[in-house]
Amino acid sequence: MADSGVSMLRGHYLRRLYALLSPEELQAGLAHFTGTQRWYRYRCGEVTLAYYTDGIQYLAKNAECYWLLTEIVSVQTQTEICQEPFQVWHLKLNEHQGATLQCEDGNDNIVFTKDIPFTDFPLPEITIWVEFSEMEGVIKPVLLLPSEH
Repeated sequence: MADSGVSMLRGHYLRRLYALLSPEELQAGLAHFTGTQRWYRYRCGEVTLAYYTDGIQYLAKNAECYWLLTEIVSVQTQTEICQEPFQVWHLKLNEHQGATLQCEDGNDNIVFTKDIPFTDFPLPEITIWVEFSEMEGVIKPVLLLPSEH
C-alpha cells in the first residue's frame, strides 16, 4: 500500500512539473466533447491508417497517451478485430501500475485483450469507441469518445 502512495505522489509531482492536467481536470475536460469539428489522421508515413476526433486528440495530448491510439490502431488488421464494425475499447488500470486493454464487439463479447505491464495513464479507466466510416473515399477505423457519437 505504501508503494502505491509513493507512486501516486511521484505521478502527481511529475504531472505538475510538466504542467499536465490532473486526473480531475482531464476528466472534466473530456466531459465537454459531444461531437467533433475536425478529423485527425493516424498515419504511418504517408499512409492514413485511421482517423480520430477532437476528444481523442484532447485525451492523447493531455494524458500523453498516443501509445494508446497506437495499441488500438495496430491491431485493426487482425481478423477478429477488423470484422467488428463497432468496437468498445476499455483501458483499466490495476494496482501494480499496469493496465488491461480490452476490445468488445458492442455486445459485451471480448474479442481482444492485452496486458500492459506499466503505464502512467492518469485515469483509472477510459473507454474509446471505434467505428468504421468512409473517410476521403475509403472505409477506415475512426476512434472517438462515447460522448462524441
